[in-house]
Amino acid sequence: MNIRRTRGKRVSLAVSIVILLVLLSCIFINSLQGDKAKAAVINNADTISTDLLLPTRVDSNVGGKVFNAVALQELYAKLAGENANFSAVADNAREKKDTYANDSVVSMHSGMDSGEIRTANGGRNIIVKLDGKEWIVTALTTKDLADNSDVILTLMLKDVAYNSKWGDWYPNSNSDWTMAYPATMYSTSYIRAGLLNGATKYSTSNGTTTTLLSAAEKNALYASGFGTGTYPFGIYTDNTGQGNITNFLVKPNEVLYQQYENLRAIATSVGNDWYQAQNDNSKYNVASDQWHSNGTMAVQSKTGYYDWGNDLIWLPSLSETGQNQRTGAKLCGGVWNLDANQRGVSAGYLSWLRSGDSSGSKTVAYLDSVGIHTSTTVSSSTAAATSTASSGTLAVRPAIHLNLSFAEESSAIPITTPTDVTSTYNGEEQDYYTANGASWYNETLFAADKANVKVEYSTSSGAALSTPKPIEQGTYKVRLTIQNDEYVWANGKMSQDITFTIKQKVLNVNFDPSTTPPKATPTDLCS
Repeated sequence: MNIRRTRGKRVSLAVSIVILLVLLSCIFINSLQGDKAKAAVINNADTISTDLLLPTRVDSNVGGKVFNAVALQELYAKLAGENANFSAVADNAREKKDTYANDSVVSMHSGMDSGEIRTANGGRNIIVKLDGKEWIVTALTTKDLADNSDVILTLMLKDVAYNSKWGDWYPNSNSDWTMAYPATMYSTSYIRAGLLNGATKYSTSNGTTTTLLSAAEKNALYASGFGTGTYPFGIYTDNTGQGNITNFLVKPNEVLYQQYENLRAIATSVGNDWYQAQNDNSKYNVASDQWHSNGTMAVQSKTGYYDWGNDLIWLPSLSETGQNQRTGAKLCGGVWNLDANQRGVSAGYLSWLRSGDSSGSKTVAYLDSVGIHTSTTVSSSTAAATSTASSGTLAVRPAIHLNLSFAEESSAIPITTPTDVTSTYNGEEQDYYTANGASWYNETLFAADKANVKVEYSTSSGAALSTPKPIEQGTYKVRLTIQNDEYVWANGKMSQDITFTIKQKVLNVNFDPSTTPPKATPTDLCS
């Protein structure tokens, strides 16, 4: 026996086993880390698995077929109880809050904050999907205090979208707001320009001018972090794009509490002695006694300060999100009354807020992966760990206001879109729904008391048939039209044409060569 060779094989086998075990361990550890990262985002929420939007949206106008009525109904049940309809949700949204005042915004003006939504939903948060993206429900409110005010569902992206710096530069002094476009003004920030796909300019050259994002800058932004390389928010910003929902979004300057929002009020209500943050108010000036200094207050008088209030997608503020408890900061749910699960993001990431520092001209606020807030200079792409907050990559996590009144008005129950069918000639009139390939047919939904589908047969060229239904071998057109506006084909249409092909019947023949002459007998003539 070759002992050396045998030992070599054993050693080789042992090494292979060790390598395999190491690889398996790495996979296991990565799996655990992945689970922890997901858990850090939110682990106490019910996710409505059906997208709120119809998969194909032909019409982007209010009143068109845009939203999935089945998904909306599931949302309503979580907001207002089992079998609740939109009317019940609207009643909740329009209920005025005694705690609200324009000059001291410690709550929304009406509706349900996150805490109240959790109470209504058995202690669970709610996550909805829009065009595949997951959004956390943060608030249910209205535009204003009118009795019939539009109902607003405020949503914050479940996790960060891509990495970004907040601004392009910052001044030497932390108390310098003398320039035309301060480094801490959100309306002319680099991060806002990126969030709007370069539609706005950002402050540069020490705040003396503004410039547009280059194509290279946009490509780099949208490919970073969790980005895919393309702008991820087109349906929320581009009113010319197919399937956009810009008509269903509400601007921050149209929402009452956001118009007057100030950090001073919400912070002092829980014992944090902070002052108004830059960029929290979307429309009206906040009184001088709410600001740390004349310098910070001066920012709200800068040209363009309120421009961001016209955005359909925007970064949340510290006043809205609140923060987890840390040294120097007491726990605060913010105007939205978020919990720690809602504020958190994936491990290793930090989410920028739009709030400029209460007392400085260089820094803006962010939340760490577990929702602890602190601040850093606007041009930072990462932030080191502090004594209270974790380190990570700074990234973008926006919010939107969805007009739920418009969504309800523009919703329908989707039915599987019909596709082409085939059958074989049998000498009789034939129905499309008994043909091969008609697995999409649903007798209950097609009935008169549901979608009330109208059926029209014609030749392939559209000419009328001599019989109510096709008989002969050939190709026919079937038009299926939904006559109940509460329903829609899944492709967004109310009428769908399909091809119905009746194939020629193939006859089998029994051939008997034992006779003279040989005998051929057709079979299946009547089947």
